[in-house]
This record gives sequence, structure tokens and C-alpha cells, in this order.
Amino acid sequence: MKKFFFFFFLYFIFIGCNSSNTSYKKDNNTHFIKVFFSKTSGDYINGVDEIIIKDINLAKESIELAIYEITNDKIINALLNASKRGVKVKIIVDDEFLNNQKIKDLNKTDILVIEDNSKYTMHNKYMIIDDKIVWSGSGNYTYYAFYRNYENFIRIEDLKIADIYKKDFQMILDKNVSYLALNSSFKVYFSPNDNIKSILINKINSASKRIYFLIYAFTDYDLAEAIIKAKKRGVDVKGVMDGDFYDNKYSVYSYLINNSIDVKLDSVPGKLHDKVLIVDDFVYTGSYNFTKSANEKNYENLIGYDKIVYYYENEFWKIFKNSQ
Repeated sequence: MKKFFFFFFLYFIFIGCNSSNTSYKKDNNTHFIKVFFSKTSGDYINGVDEIIIKDINLAKESIELAIYEITNDKIINALLNASKRGVKVKIIVDDEFLNNQKIKDLNKTDILVIEDNSKYTMHNKYMIIDDKIVWSGSGNYTYYAFYRNYENFIRIEDLKIADIYKKDFQMILDKNVSYLALNSSFKVYFSPNDNIKSILINKINSASKRIYFLIYAFTDYDLAEAIIKAKKRGVDVKGVMDGDFYDNKYSVYSYLINNSIDVKLDSVPGKLHDKVLIVDDFVYTGSYNFTKSANEKNYENLIGYDKIVYYYENEFWKIFKNSQ
């Protein structure tokens, strides 16, 4: 009987994970989570953007999008169609991209396009649909994010978590303080007000088994020092950094290498644009790079969750083994 249940369990693990870009998890706290990873080669079809578009097409009342950059025509057209059928669509973009022609075209419609108009960079990548579905992760809404870079996207269907993101969206509009929420094991943080760096350092300092990271920009020496100290006390530490950004003059890459940290560089034509930190049996992801600007100056979001670490660990090892 025990063998039966064991193989029954393995069967469902196989069914749930037998896909190159999607994984599923529902926990006992009613969160419905789907994790997706970008394609890095092939045609510009059957990517995560098409799954996002399905959600947009099913929207009935509202869509609120906080995004650093949006140039994906398929998503833009889906947003336009949603607006035409009566869905209230609001988009916050960073000032830098307000003059992008695609943003200008959106601004000519009933869609409300707002520049963040602040000293901070609006670096978020999240969308709230009908007050119940949240899309977040590392990727901007560009073709490269879905089809050429290493990126991760996370879909959350949960009213309480959607409300957390809605409050942050409104507070960016209001230029107010951000909002920190803890929902059982699911954690959501927003910078610049939640001091995400100290949260990550505290987690790293408590690590007892492993620290794995996938990161585009890593320039924060405080985080690097915490990782090095973890390595010295016997924690298994490995990471992958972007093959172009690693030699930025502020990058900690050389500092990590010189302190015996096993760091590789990605080898895809696009970017390693992920922002993933696995500490023991917990994973963090979102728009947050390991930089002081992300902590102190930008609008960013970070999700922490234990129930999906299995999928991110698999993605980490896939990228790590294909990196140099």
C-alpha cells in the first residue's frame, strides 16, 4: 500500500511538472500559484506572454499594470481590446519609457497611462486582473523577456494577495509609503520602504544548507559579504550572473570569485534577467536586483514563498549546468 501511494505521488509530480515553462502549486492557504519560465530560443510563439494574454482576454472589470517597459505588441493589443470592451485599464510606466511610441499609442485610447513622475525608477513588473489575479516576476513585457532572456514569471490567484498589490499600485499613484504584507508563509515586500536588503541579509545569515542565486545586476557588497560569510560557515553557495553585466565596474562578481564563491556566467544570446534567491527551502523572486538602488531608490516588488522552491531549484540547476 505504501508503494502505491508513493508512485501515485510521483505520477502527479510528473504531470504537474512535465512542461518546459510551467509549474503548478496549490497550498493549504488557498493561494493558487503557477510558476513559468521564459523560452530562450525558437520562434516567438507559445511563450508565457500568450498565457498572460489569456488572462487579459478574460478580464471583466479592471486591469492595473505597473511595468518598467512594455513593447510586446500582442500584450498591448490585448490591453487595447480589454479597454474597448469596457475593462478599466490603468498602466504605470517609468518616466524613461513614456515617450516610447507604443506607450504614446496607448495614451490616445481610454487606457489611463501614468508616468511614475518621481525620483525613483518604476522598476516593478506586476499586473492585477479583476482584483484577484496577480502576475509578477522578473520580466518586462517585451519579446526578449519572454523568448530570449532567462526570466521567471509567477501567477497568483488570491484575493488577499491581489489586495496587497492593489494597495501598492494606489500608493505609487499617491506617492505614499509602500505596503508590507505577510500572509502565512507567503511574503510580499515593496521597495523603497520595506528595506528589502536587510530582509534578504537576515535570511542569508540564517541559512544552514544552501544559497543559490540567479541575478542580472549584483552590485550590493553588503549582500555579497553576507553570502561569503555563509560560505565560510559551510553553506553550499552557487550562483549565475548575466554574461554581460558581470563586468560592470560596480559588479561584485570578481569579489565573489576571489572569495571562492562558485559563480558562473550565462551563455544565452539574451540576458539572464532573473532575480532569484533560494535560501534553504525558501525562494525569493520579483523585480528586485541585488543593488542599493533597488533597495533605496526604485519601486520594486519581491515575493517570498516556500511551496514553490522545488520549481525554482530545477530552473536554477538547468541554467547553472548550461553556464560557464
